[in-house]
Amino acid sequence: MNEPNTSKLILDLARYFEREVRKEADPLGMRHSYRRLLPILARNDGVSQYFLVQETGLRAPTISVTLRSMEERGLITRTQNPDDKREILISLTDEGRMLDQAVRRLIRRNEQKIESALDDADRAELCRLLIKMKTALGVPERVKE
Repeated sequence: MNEPNTSKLILDLARYFEREVRKEADPLGMRHSYRRLLPILARNDGVSQYFLVQETGLRAPTISVTLRSMEERGLITRTQNPDDKREILISLTDEGRMLDQAVRRLIRRNEQKIESALDDADRAELCRLLIKMKTALGVPERVKE
């Protein structure tokens, strides 16, 4: 019997998770690109597009198109930076914050599905091993694409 391929197992789980989240999120209008920006904007009110590029590792045109769509949906506002008139600051609206909370609940439900096969000791051990792997590889806290 072949030994399991660790990287394939991790990739399979990541793909499964993303597919399950997408199945619930897409019909609600929660685009994947929104799901990348919402948590950053929820944690950091009034940030520049450059900040979002740095945080996500996405290209500026991708961020720009996503922000335009989010603004059209009433999820964000753009205001001029009072300290630097050349800079535009992006913030979530109340509707954007509600969507962020909905996305967080959806993700948590799917995390619980994945974790349901593990007891507390297994879950702790899995986390310990994954952190050990990340540390050994020098993977930053948040991996940028």
